[in-house]
Amino acid sequence: MPEGNGPAVISRRLRQQLRELRENAGLSQREVVEQFDWSLSKLVRIENGPVGIAVADLMVLAELYGVSPDAKDHLLRLLRQTRPQTKPERWWMEYRDVLPSQLQQFLALEYDASQIFMFHHSIVPGLLQTDDYIEVICRETAVQEMEPSRGERLKEVRRRRAKELFAKAALPQVVTLLDEAVLRRPVGGPAGMTAQLRRLAQLTEDDKMSLGVVPFSSDAYFGMTGAFHVMGFSGDLDHDVLYLENAPGSGSLQDKPDLVAFYRQRFDKMWDGAVKGTHAIAFLETIIADFAR
Repeated sequence: MPEGNGPAVISRRLRQQLRELRENAGLSQREVVEQFDWSLSKLVRIENGPVGIAVADLMVLAELYGVSPDAKDHLLRLLRQTRPQTKPERWWMEYRDVLPSQLQQFLALEYDASQIFMFHHSIVPGLLQTDDYIEVICRETAVQEMEPSRGERLKEVRRRRAKELFAKAALPQVVTLLDEAVLRRPVGGPAGMTAQLRRLAQLTEDDKMSLGVVPFSSDAYFGMTGAFHVMGFSGDLDHDVLYLENAPGSGSLQDKPDLVAFYRQRFDKMWDGAVKGTHAIAFLETIIADFAR
């Protein structure tokens, strides 16, 4: 399977094609479910995921939509590719007991993406956090009490996430944009934050990501409304996906082209006005020196 075309991406492509086939057949979701005595929620899950699609359901939908035999074979091939046979399963599947399905889908899409654009206005994105930063953030931003063992597994997910992605043979293009406030807040104390800033600098110097900073001198800007990621994919048929961050450990995936394009345009506008490249690294060094005082 080509890099960037993992099961999560192919699953999205399959769901997208099923939606398009239904629309081309001139059928609403309610009209479809009435044909099979399904619940509306079942078709919504089939078209929007992240649940799998049964072969029998795929075939009856293809029949209803008037799909040709060749097109049915194509849909079946896509379905088979969403179910990798190799073991062990992809790394995040080891943590299904602690990860909501939406977050599993996000991790799968992130891993399969060829481009990742991240903006955060208050904390270092999870993909880039040091172990000490993870410990403090998970403790202080938790929205509910949880068993210590569950908490440890969630922290392990954060550590694995970066390890697995940055070890890929074909690294995605990672572009990170942060408000200066993210860098100035001494999470874990000056020593802990210095280590975090050095990690950001190292990832940038190693060409594993591009870093931009929106300085305090900037006027009001779009990113003040909240953190988000835009993920792009190598396949011509695969649309970008938007992830809007909410409470810690939660968020919403959006794939409406107009909405995703709007956020990507806003990201580009913020990036144009940011401190970046070698200037961003120098910016980090200035803040590190401030923490040392």
